[in-house]
Amino acid sequence: MSNSKTPLVDRFGPDAADVEFGGDAPSLLGKLAARGSVRKFRSDPIPYLTLRRLCALALCAPTKSDLQQRDIIIIDAPSLKSQIGALLADGPLGQKWLADVPNLLIFCGNNRRQRRIHTLRDRHFANDHLDAFFNAAVDAAIALSAFVIAAEAEGLGVCPVSAVRNHADALSRS
Repeated sequence: MSNSKTPLVDRFGPDAADVEFGGDAPSLLGKLAARGSVRKFRSDPIPYLTLRRLCALALCAPTKSDLQQRDIIIIDAPSLKSQIGALLADGPLGQKWLADVPNLLIFCGNNRRQRRIHTLRDRHFANDHLDAFFNAAVDAAIALSAFVIAAEAEGLGVCPVSAVRNHADALSRS
């Protein structure tokens, strides 16, 4: 995280000077402007209760269409974490650092829950079109963003990884 007094100009160049923060801006804005992905981690895992707290905070985030169509999976079995980390690390982008992450969480869009409720109540699922996918995907992304902000507030680094989408079938069997 940068300690610069001009984080937006540092990131976007002189054209961002007109949107830089004044002296009355909340300190959170400067912290948000200085953010970035972290790809080097200490080897010690984050305590499980801390992860649960961060997940709870993530699930407190607003949702699209008020459907809460997101889940967070904490991969805590070392062998499974290694297996998934290796699967993701071997991708075309060469993300070898993934094999050694101390913690691994997967954020999932889940519109199946909504469909199951309709089935249980013997009701037609009227939104069976592309919007159902977008609702779930956006809910997962909002939760991920909230998780990242909460983790950063705890002094932790985070790197969202989209490579999981390339291995959905293999991951669902894991």
